[in-house]
Amino acid sequence: MKKTTIFAFTLVELLVVIAIIGALIALLLPAVQAAREAARRMTCTNHLKQIGLGIHNFHDSHQGVIPISIGSGVRTNGTVNDNDVRRCTWAGLLYPFIEQQSLYDLLLSKTNNLNQVTNVPWWYNLSETERNALGSVGTYICPSRRGNGVHVTEIDPSQNHANEFWGNYFLGPQSDYAAVSEMFNYNNIDTTGIDLWMPRYSRNANDPFMFGPLRIAVLLNDDAKTWTPRVSFAWWADGTTNQLIAGEKHININESLNVCSANSTSIVDCSYLNGGHSGVGLPAVRSFTNNNENIPIRRPNDPSLSVSREAFSFGSWHPGICQFVIGDGSVRPINVTTDPAKILRLLAQVADSREVTLP
Repeated sequence: MKKTTIFAFTLVELLVVIAIIGALIALLLPAVQAAREAARRMTCTNHLKQIGLGIHNFHDSHQGVIPISIGSGVRTNGTVNDNDVRRCTWAGLLYPFIEQQSLYDLLLSKTNNLNQVTNVPWWYNLSETERNALGSVGTYICPSRRGNGVHVTEIDPSQNHANEFWGNYFLGPQSDYAAVSEMFNYNNIDTTGIDLWMPRYSRNANDPFMFGPLRIAVLLNDDAKTWTPRVSFAWWADGTTNQLIAGEKHININESLNVCSANSTSIVDCSYLNGGHSGVGLPAVRSFTNNNENIPIRRPNDPSLSVSREAFSFGSWHPGICQFVIGDGSVRPINVTTDPAKILRLLAQVADSREVTLP
Protein backbone atom coordinates (compact mmCIF):
# COMPACT_ATOMS: atom_id res chain seq x y z
CA MET A 1 0.00 0.00 0.00
CA LYS A 2 1.40 3.38 -1.05
CA LYS A 3 1.98 5.89 1.72
CA THR A 4 0.37 9.33 1.41
CA THR A 5 2.58 12.25 2.44
CA ILE A 6 0.77 15.08 4.20
CA PHE A 7 2.35 18.53 4.08
CA ALA A 8 1.41 20.92 6.91
CA PHE A 9 2.70 23.97 8.72
CA THR A 10 4.37 23.49 12.01
CA LEU A 11 3.29 25.80 14.80
CA VAL A 12 6.48 27.82 14.41
CA GLU A 13 5.93 28.22 10.67
CA LEU A 14 2.33 29.29 11.23
CA LEU A 15 3.41 31.93 13.72
CA VAL A 16 6.02 33.21 11.29
CA VAL A 17 3.43 33.53 8.51
CA ILE A 18 1.02 35.36 10.83
CA ALA A 19 3.82 37.71 11.90
CA ILE A 20 4.69 38.45 8.27
CA ILE A 21 1.06 39.14 7.40
CA GLY A 22 0.75 41.41 10.44
CA ALA A 23 3.86 43.33 9.42
CA LEU A 24 2.55 43.80 5.89
CA ILE A 25 -0.78 45.10 7.21
CA ALA A 26 1.07 47.46 9.55
CA LEU A 27 3.01 48.80 6.57
CA LEU A 28 -0.10 49.05 4.42
CA LEU A 29 -2.43 50.83 6.86
CA PRO A 30 -0.50 54.16 6.95
CA ALA A 31 -0.51 54.20 3.15
CA VAL A 32 -4.27 53.57 3.11
CA GLN A 33 -4.85 56.30 5.71
CA ALA A 34 -2.63 58.70 3.76
CA ALA A 35 -4.58 57.98 0.57
CA ARG A 36 -7.88 58.58 2.36
CA GLU A 37 -6.61 61.85 3.83
CA ALA A 38 -5.38 62.94 0.42
CA ALA A 39 -8.88 62.33 -0.94
CA ARG A 40 -10.48 64.24 1.95
CA ARG A 41 -8.06 67.10 1.48
CA MET A 42 -8.89 67.24 -2.22
CA THR A 43 -12.59 67.42 -1.37
CA CYS A 44 -11.88 70.22 1.12
CA THR A 45 -9.91 72.05 -1.58
CA ASN A 46 -12.86 71.73 -3.93
CA HIS A 47 -15.22 73.16 -1.28
CA LEU A 48 -13.03 76.23 -0.82
CA LYS A 49 -12.75 76.52 -4.59
CA GLN A 50 -16.55 76.60 -4.83
CA ILE A 51 -16.64 79.33 -2.18
CA GLY A 52 -14.09 81.36 -4.15
CA LEU A 53 -15.99 80.93 -7.41
CA GLY A 54 -19.22 81.80 -5.60
CA ILE A 55 -17.71 85.07 -4.37
CA HIS A 56 -16.66 85.93 -7.93
CA ASN A 57 -20.11 85.05 -9.29
CA PHE A 58 -21.66 87.17 -6.54
CA HIS A 59 -19.50 90.10 -7.65
CA ASP A 60 -20.56 89.64 -11.26
CA SER A 61 -24.22 89.60 -10.22
CA HIS A 62 -24.20 92.41 -7.62
CA GLN A 63 -21.27 94.48 -8.92
CA GLY A 64 -19.69 94.31 -5.48
CA VAL A 65 -17.85 92.09 -2.99
CA ILE A 66 -20.08 89.88 -0.86
CA PRO A 67 -20.59 91.59 2.54
CA ILE A 68 -19.02 90.03 5.58
CA SER A 69 -22.34 90.77 7.27
CA ILE A 70 -25.47 92.75 6.47
CA GLY A 71 -25.69 94.08 10.03
CA SER A 72 -24.26 97.33 11.30
CA GLY A 73 -24.93 100.04 13.82
CA VAL A 74 -24.52 102.83 11.26
CA ARG A 75 -27.02 103.35 8.47
CA THR A 76 -26.86 105.30 5.25
CA ASN A 77 -28.80 108.09 6.93
CA GLY A 78 -26.18 108.36 9.69
CA THR A 79 -28.32 106.97 12.51
CA VAL A 80 -26.88 104.44 14.95
CA ASN A 81 -28.72 101.39 16.24
CA ASP A 82 -26.75 99.50 18.88
CA ASN A 83 -29.51 96.91 19.24
CA ASP A 84 -29.19 95.80 15.65
CA VAL A 85 -29.68 92.06 15.17
CA ARG A 86 -29.77 91.92 11.37
CA ARG A 87 -26.47 90.16 10.90
CA CYS A 88 -26.71 87.45 8.30
CA THR A 89 -23.11 86.67 7.39
CA TRP A 90 -21.43 86.17 4.03
CA ALA A 91 -22.09 82.41 4.18
CA GLY A 92 -25.85 82.83 4.03
CA LEU A 93 -25.66 85.46 1.31
CA LEU A 94 -23.53 83.09 -0.77
CA TYR A 95 -26.22 80.37 -0.92
CA PRO A 96 -27.54 81.29 -4.39
CA PHE A 97 -24.01 81.16 -5.81
CA ILE A 98 -23.12 77.69 -4.49
CA GLU A 99 -26.27 76.07 -5.92
CA GLN A 100 -28.34 76.53 -2.76
CA GLN A 101 -31.01 78.92 -4.01
CA SER A 102 -33.78 76.91 -2.33
CA LEU A 103 -32.06 77.27 1.06
CA TYR A 104 -31.65 81.00 0.49
CA ASP A 105 -35.36 81.28 -0.25
CA LEU A 106 -36.08 79.30 2.93
CA LEU A 107 -33.83 81.61 4.92
CA LEU A 108 -35.58 84.69 3.56
CA SER A 109 -39.04 83.32 4.28
CA LYS A 110 -38.25 82.25 7.84
CA THR A 111 -36.29 85.34 8.96
CA ASN A 112 -38.41 88.21 7.65
CA ASN A 113 -36.07 88.88 4.74
CA LEU A 114 -32.94 88.30 6.88
CA ASN A 115 -34.04 90.74 9.59
CA GLN A 116 -34.03 88.05 12.28
CA VAL A 117 -31.13 85.72 11.53
CA THR A 118 -29.67 86.12 15.02
CA ASN A 119 -33.07 85.93 16.67
CA VAL A 120 -32.95 82.39 18.13
CA PRO A 121 -36.67 81.57 17.75
CA TRP A 122 -36.46 81.57 13.95
CA TRP A 123 -34.30 78.44 14.15
CA TYR A 124 -36.34 76.96 16.98
CA ASN A 125 -39.52 77.32 14.93
CA LEU A 126 -38.16 75.52 11.89
CA SER A 127 -39.22 71.95 11.25
CA GLU A 128 -36.60 69.24 11.71
CA THR A 129 -36.55 68.76 7.94
CA GLU A 130 -35.82 72.46 7.40
CA ARG A 131 -33.06 72.49 10.03
CA ASN A 132 -31.51 69.38 8.51
CA ALA A 133 -31.59 70.96 5.05
CA LEU A 134 -29.70 74.02 6.28
CA GLY A 135 -27.24 71.75 8.08
CA SER A 136 -26.51 69.59 5.05
CA VAL A 137 -24.60 72.06 2.87
CA GLY A 138 -21.55 69.98 2.00
CA THR A 139 -19.71 72.99 0.55
CA TYR A 140 -19.21 74.35 4.08
CA ILE A 141 -17.88 71.09 5.56
CA CYS A 142 -14.32 69.73 5.64
CA PRO A 143 -14.48 65.90 5.42
CA SER A 144 -11.31 65.52 7.48
CA ARG A 145 -13.17 67.08 10.41
CA ARG A 146 -16.73 65.84 9.93
CA GLY A 147 -18.34 62.99 8.05
CA ASN A 148 -21.23 63.26 5.67
CA GLY A 149 -24.64 64.07 7.07
CA VAL A 150 -26.40 66.79 9.00
CA HIS A 151 -24.36 69.25 11.07
CA VAL A 152 -26.51 71.43 13.28
CA THR A 153 -26.52 72.51 16.91
CA GLU A 154 -29.01 70.40 18.78
CA ILE A 155 -31.80 72.28 20.54
CA ASP A 156 -31.62 71.88 24.30
CA PRO A 157 -35.20 71.24 25.48
CA SER A 158 -34.34 72.62 28.92
CA GLN A 159 -33.91 76.08 27.40
CA ASN A 160 -36.83 78.30 26.53
CA HIS A 161 -35.66 78.99 23.01
CA ALA A 162 -39.10 80.13 21.91
CA ASN A 163 -38.67 83.30 23.96
CA GLU A 164 -34.91 83.58 23.97
CA PHE A 165 -33.34 86.69 22.45
CA TRP A 166 -29.61 87.37 22.74
CA GLY A 167 -29.51 84.30 24.96
CA ASN A 168 -26.83 81.71 25.56
CA TYR A 169 -27.37 79.65 22.45
CA PHE A 170 -26.48 80.45 18.85
CA LEU A 171 -28.44 77.70 17.18
CA GLY A 172 -27.97 76.84 13.55
CA PRO A 173 -25.93 74.93 10.99
CA GLN A 174 -22.21 74.38 11.49
CA SER A 175 -19.33 75.12 9.14
CA ASP A 176 -15.59 74.53 8.92
CA TYR A 177 -14.73 77.69 6.98
CA ALA A 178 -14.49 81.35 7.97
CA ALA A 179 -13.85 84.62 6.16
CA VAL A 180 -10.63 86.56 6.72
CA SER A 181 -11.15 89.69 8.80
CA GLU A 182 -8.45 92.23 9.60
CA MET A 183 -9.28 95.54 11.26
CA PHE A 184 -7.03 98.33 12.43
CA ASN A 185 -7.44 99.53 16.00
CA TYR A 186 -6.52 103.18 15.75
CA ASN A 187 -6.31 103.43 19.56
CA ASN A 188 -3.20 101.24 19.61
CA ILE A 189 0.04 102.80 18.38
CA ASP A 190 3.26 101.53 19.91
CA THR A 191 6.13 103.73 21.17
CA THR A 192 7.91 103.63 17.81
CA GLY A 193 4.84 104.86 15.97
CA ILE A 194 4.17 101.49 14.34
CA ASP A 195 0.51 100.69 13.85
CA LEU A 196 -0.67 97.68 15.80
CA TRP A 197 -3.32 95.48 14.26
CA MET A 198 -6.18 93.60 15.81
CA PRO A 199 -9.64 92.45 14.74
CA ARG A 200 -12.05 95.10 15.98
CA TYR A 201 -15.65 94.08 15.38
CA SER A 202 -16.90 97.62 15.16
CA ARG A 203 -20.57 98.27 14.54
CA ASN A 204 -19.57 101.25 12.43
CA ALA A 205 -20.17 100.15 8.85
CA ASN A 206 -18.20 103.13 7.52
CA ASP A 207 -15.19 102.34 9.70
CA PRO A 208 -12.17 103.35 7.57
CA PHE A 209 -9.92 101.09 9.64
CA MET A 210 -11.39 97.83 8.38
CA PHE A 211 -8.77 96.31 6.09
CA GLY A 212 -10.07 92.81 5.48
CA PRO A 213 -11.32 91.74 2.04
CA LEU A 214 -15.02 91.73 3.00
CA ARG A 215 -16.88 94.69 4.48
CA ILE A 216 -20.22 95.24 6.18
CA ALA A 217 -23.10 95.90 3.78
CA VAL A 218 -24.85 99.18 3.13
CA LEU A 219 -28.39 99.25 4.53
CA LEU A 220 -31.21 101.68 3.97
CA ASN A 221 -32.19 102.75 7.48
CA ASP A 222 -32.94 99.60 9.51
CA ASP A 223 -34.27 97.32 6.79
CA ALA A 224 -32.03 94.32 6.15
CA LYS A 225 -33.71 93.43 2.87
CA THR A 226 -32.32 96.66 1.39
CA TRP A 227 -28.69 95.59 1.74
CA THR A 228 -26.19 96.29 -1.02
CA PRO A 229 -22.45 95.57 -1.23
CA ARG A 230 -20.22 98.34 0.12
CA VAL A 231 -17.16 97.80 -2.09
CA SER A 232 -16.07 96.20 -5.36
CA PHE A 233 -12.94 94.20 -6.17
CA ALA A 234 -11.17 97.56 -6.44
CA TRP A 235 -11.14 97.46 -2.62
CA TRP A 236 -8.53 94.70 -2.91
CA ALA A 237 -5.80 97.19 -3.76
CA ASP A 238 -3.00 94.66 -3.44
CA GLY A 239 -4.55 92.54 -6.18
CA THR A 240 -6.62 89.37 -6.14
CA THR A 241 -3.59 87.07 -6.24
CA ASN A 242 -2.21 88.70 -3.08
CA GLN A 243 -5.35 88.47 -0.97
CA LEU A 244 -6.61 85.77 1.41
CA ILE A 245 -10.41 85.59 1.44
CA ALA A 246 -11.41 82.59 3.55
CA GLY A 247 -9.91 79.51 5.13
CA GLU A 248 -10.43 76.65 7.53
CA LYS A 249 -11.38 77.82 10.99
CA HIS A 250 -9.76 76.39 14.09
CA ILE A 251 -11.76 73.95 16.18
CA ASN A 252 -9.75 72.01 18.74
CA ILE A 253 -9.63 68.29 18.07
CA ASN A 254 -10.90 67.68 21.61
CA GLU A 255 -13.94 69.93 21.25
CA SER A 256 -17.45 68.62 20.76
CA LEU A 257 -18.44 69.40 17.20
CA ASN A 258 -21.93 70.76 16.59
CA VAL A 259 -22.23 71.96 20.19
CA CYS A 260 -22.54 75.67 20.74
CA SER A 261 -23.48 77.98 23.56
CA ALA A 262 -22.08 81.14 25.07
CA ASN A 263 -20.92 79.11 28.08
CA SER A 264 -19.41 76.31 26.03
CA THR A 265 -15.84 75.85 24.85
CA SER A 266 -17.39 75.06 21.48
CA ILE A 267 -18.52 78.63 20.84
CA VAL A 268 -16.07 78.59 17.93
CA ASP A 269 -18.36 76.07 16.24
CA CYS A 270 -21.47 78.24 16.31
CA SER A 271 -23.83 78.73 13.39
CA TYR A 272 -22.17 80.28 10.35
CA LEU A 273 -25.36 82.12 9.41
CA ASN A 274 -25.56 84.56 12.30
CA GLY A 275 -23.25 87.16 13.75
CA GLY A 276 -24.06 86.58 17.39
CA HIS A 277 -22.84 89.12 19.93
CA SER A 278 -19.71 90.05 18.01
CA GLY A 279 -21.06 92.16 15.21
CA VAL A 280 -19.96 90.27 12.13
CA GLY A 281 -19.77 87.08 14.18
CA LEU A 282 -16.86 84.99 15.38
CA PRO A 283 -18.31 81.78 13.93
CA ALA A 284 -18.09 83.25 10.43
CA VAL A 285 -14.76 85.13 10.60
CA ARG A 286 -11.20 84.66 11.79
CA SER A 287 -8.11 86.86 11.96
CA PHE A 288 -4.33 86.73 12.31
CA THR A 289 -4.24 89.35 15.06
CA ASN A 290 -6.02 89.82 18.38
CA ASN A 291 -5.32 92.41 21.07
CA ASN A 292 -2.04 93.28 19.34
CA GLU A 293 -0.96 89.63 19.45
CA ASN A 294 -0.07 87.78 16.26
CA ILE A 295 -2.25 84.72 15.82
CA PRO A 296 -0.60 81.80 14.03
CA ILE A 297 -2.43 79.03 12.24
CA ARG A 298 -3.42 76.75 15.10
CA ARG A 299 -2.80 73.04 15.31
CA PRO A 300 -5.89 70.94 16.11
CA ASN A 301 -4.55 69.64 19.42
CA ASP A 302 -3.18 72.87 20.89
CA PRO A 303 -3.89 72.56 24.64
CA SER A 304 -2.87 76.13 25.45
CA LEU A 305 -5.80 77.87 23.79
CA SER A 306 -8.57 79.57 25.67
CA VAL A 307 -12.01 79.95 24.12
CA SER A 308 -11.31 83.58 23.22
CA ARG A 309 -8.08 82.65 21.47
CA GLU A 310 -9.71 79.80 19.59
CA ALA A 311 -12.50 82.09 18.45
CA PHE A 312 -10.06 84.24 16.44
CA SER A 313 -7.93 81.45 14.99
CA PHE A 314 -7.59 79.71 11.67
CA GLY A 315 -6.64 76.05 11.77
CA SER A 316 -7.19 72.71 10.06
CA TRP A 317 -7.32 68.99 10.76
CA HIS A 318 -5.18 68.33 7.69
CA PRO A 319 -1.68 67.42 8.93
CA GLY A 320 0.72 70.34 8.82
CA ILE A 321 -1.32 72.73 6.66
CA CYS A 322 -4.39 74.94 6.57
CA GLN A 323 -6.16 75.65 3.30
CA PHE A 324 -7.20 79.11 2.12
CA VAL A 325 -9.00 80.44 -0.93
CA ILE A 326 -7.17 83.34 -2.60
CA GLY A 327 -8.77 86.37 -4.23
CA ASP A 328 -8.31 84.97 -7.74
CA GLY A 329 -10.32 81.88 -6.78
CA SER A 330 -7.37 79.52 -6.35
CA VAL A 331 -6.85 77.46 -3.19
CA ARG A 332 -3.52 77.27 -1.40
CA PRO A 333 -2.38 74.97 1.43
CA ILE A 334 -0.41 77.13 3.88
CA ASN A 335 2.03 75.58 6.33
CA VAL A 336 1.03 75.95 9.98
CA THR A 337 4.48 77.38 10.75
CA THR A 338 4.01 80.36 8.40
CA ASP A 339 4.83 83.65 10.13
CA PRO A 340 1.57 85.50 10.94
CA ALA A 341 3.23 88.92 11.30
CA LYS A 342 5.43 88.95 8.20
CA ILE A 343 3.23 86.96 5.83
CA LEU A 344 -0.30 86.02 6.89
CA ARG A 345 -1.33 89.36 8.33
CA LEU A 346 -0.16 91.17 5.21
CA LEU A 347 -2.02 88.78 2.92
CA ALA A 348 -5.16 89.40 4.97
CA GLN A 349 -5.01 93.18 4.51
CA VAL A 350 -6.26 94.70 1.29
CA ALA A 351 -3.93 97.68 0.96
CA ASP A 352 -0.67 97.25 2.83
CA SER A 353 1.24 97.77 -0.46
CA ARG A 354 3.80 95.13 0.50
CA GLU A 355 4.62 92.23 -1.77
CA VAL A 356 4.45 88.92 0.06
CA THR A 357 5.41 85.47 -1.20
CA LEU A 358 4.05 82.35 0.46
CA PRO A 359 6.76 79.82 1.29
